[in-house]
This record gives sequence, structure tokens and C-alpha cells, in this order.
Amino acid sequence: MMAYHSFMDASGNPYGSFETFRVTRENRSSWGDGSGFWENEIGERSRILCGFYWQACWPGCLPDGEPMGPFRSEAAAIRDAQEAG
Repeated sequence: MMAYHSFMDASGNPYGSFETFRVTRENRSSWGDGSGFWENEIGERSRILCGFYWQACWPGCLPDGEPMGPFRSEAAAIRDAQEAG
């Protein structure tokens, strides 16, 4: 399940959007290229690990950039996204 959140600036004003999602052993093959790996825009592959991830994107649009994670909890993924944003 994916959830969408807004980045927040230093004043607490929302901007942009990111999604959080959880990768488990059971759904790992549905993420990335279907083989348990991500491939970035220059062809580097990395193994998909179980946990929570965040990725910049707008609802209904393709993601902008690589997924960040894994994190132990969705709250940790959200916190990291807010710090990075």
C-alpha cells in the first residue's frame, strides 16, 4: 500500500509530494524490474531489501528519482523524506 505526503519547508508550508511504501518478501517481485532488483537511469542494479521506502512523486504520476530506504518504519521513512526535502 502506498501513501502520499507533502514535503514541508522550514516554516511548515507544504510543497511537492512523495509516496511511502513497504516492500515485503511476499511483494518484493512486484517492485523494481520484477526480479528483486532496482535499476537506475544509468543501468546500475541494486537488490531490493524489505522495509519502508519513500520516493518523490505526485499521485498518478511516475516517480521522480530513486526510492530511498529501506527504513524500519513508515515514520522513519517520512522523517528522512522531510529532512531530504
